[in-house]
Amino acid sequence: MDSNISYFNRVDAFVKQLRIITPDYLSQHLTGYIYHDMICYRDADKNWFSKEYIAILDDEATNQIGVNQQNKMYLVQNTDMIDSYLYELLKSLDENLCDVPYENDKDEEYLKDKIAEWKELVRRRYNKEEYINVFMWSLLCLEKNDAIRASVEMYARKALNLTSSYNFAEFSMDGMSFEIVDFNNRNVSLKSIHGIWSNFTRYGKHKNIMPNQKSITIPNKIYWFGSFNITEIGRNVFDSLKDTEVIYLPNSIRKIEWSFWQCEKLKRIEVEHTYNNPSFKSINGVLYNGDGTTLCAYPNSYAEIYEIPEGVLTIKSKAFKSCNKIKTLVLPSTLTKIEVNAFYRCENLKQIICNTSKSKLLFEGFWGDYGNVQLNWYFKNDM
Repeated sequence: MDSNISYFNRVDAFVKQLRIITPDYLSQHLTGYIYHDMICYRDADKNWFSKEYIAILDDEATNQIGVNQQNKMYLVQNTDMIDSYLYELLKSLDENLCDVPYENDKDEEYLKDKIAEWKELVRRRYNKEEYINVFMWSLLCLEKNDAIRASVEMYARKALNLTSSYNFAEFSMDGMSFEIVDFNNRNVSLKSIHGIWSNFTRYGKHKNIMPNQKSITIPNKIYWFGSFNITEIGRNVFDSLKDTEVIYLPNSIRKIEWSFWQCEKLKRIEVEHTYNNPSFKSINGVLYNGDGTTLCAYPNSYAEIYEIPEGVLTIKSKAFKSCNKIKTLVLPSTLTKIEVNAFYRCENLKQIICNTSKSKLLFEGFWGDYGNVQLNWYFKNDM
């Protein structure tokens, strides 16, 4: 209970701070600060100077928000919690300029323009929902008790006038939306893509991923106020990748919903360290579960004829969804189940050759509008 009270007090402090920290307030109190006595001359002729601009808050805003004077970190009002969102927002406005010809009048005008630019950037970049979620993540990132976490979230929803459906676990960055699915292990699900992907970090290097790329690589981790493992890929995530031919999935993935069905040119789905992944593997570019007994996803433009290897027991629901290139499918003798809508909208799939008897195969058929396709079944063992 004492732990809850401490959490509740911090939530109350944040609610007060949130009333102060608005885009208008920040933009009004944002000032340009120039290090090194404003201007450092390189030589007596004053030909060059070196400047560092940094966005800071004036005394009024600083007093309202609270700043740790030792490390200059912004704090949640009346607490010792670093305000990560505000810190990152203002740090993103830093600018370093070197080797610029010095002209006093122009310099003063430039500074005025830069401050105006910063103010506009604050208005555009400030995101109240993200601010709330960063605070809640910072507050509860070390809390392993699910009951306490749920209690604090319920209290925060009421204090912040949020609906009961508000999800503190969701966040967006770089054109992507994520949801934290496991706080203790820092695992996230990639939920959607809306625009350009950027700043994926892979092996310590930044890569920009564009929707029209021929191949893309999903990393193991993303960095959002700490590192998170990408362990799940949600429904319809890759819908925007109309030109992508190859998708490389990380070894960290443990769950994938039907995510590839509008990738019209997709030829291969590859998995990092495919033979060491307990959840998924790629067999010649087709996605299977870890032990190879379930066909999970077939790339839309893989081949016109495909023979599923022996040992496969199940074809997952929507595994072939909207795969319009395939015309003939050969099923192994080991297959026992085809889940509902496995061949949903496969308009050109006309022939299925079965190396098993009809009595041993469970076909769950189709459900929903416009999904049914006319198939010709050939059961070799029943001929």
